[in-house]
Amino acid sequence: MEENENEIKNDVTIPEIMQINSDLADRTYIDTEGVLSDVQAISDIVQAITEEFENAVTQMNNLDYIWEGQAAWNAVNAFNILKEDHNAKITQINNYINYIKQVVAGGYTDVETTNKSLADAFK
Repeated sequence: MEENENEIKNDVTIPEIMQINSDLADRTYIDTEGVLSDVQAISDIVQAITEEFENAVTQMNNLDYIWEGQAAWNAVNAFNILKEDHNAKITQINNYINYIKQVVAGGYTDVETTNKSLADAFK
């Protein structure tokens, strides 16, 4: 019976696995400097958005002192909901930025170098 290249093999040996990993390491390229540059650009944009939103919070708080009534209450409530949503989104984005910095950009080169060395050791 002929083996299909895409078929999963149950009897793969450790040296075969290491060779596959070595082959993948030879062909996988990530520009970690580019990743860090992109992450910094995203971080700068998030910071600018956060600063502008804080200005809006200050303005809304100032309105609260001079605007009274049901319309004011509705507007402040809607804005507070928007603020909570904004804060949650910014937290998510910052978590992702930190993840990329720690895992993808920072450790990628070291991990791949180690993996390639380990794969070469099993050749």
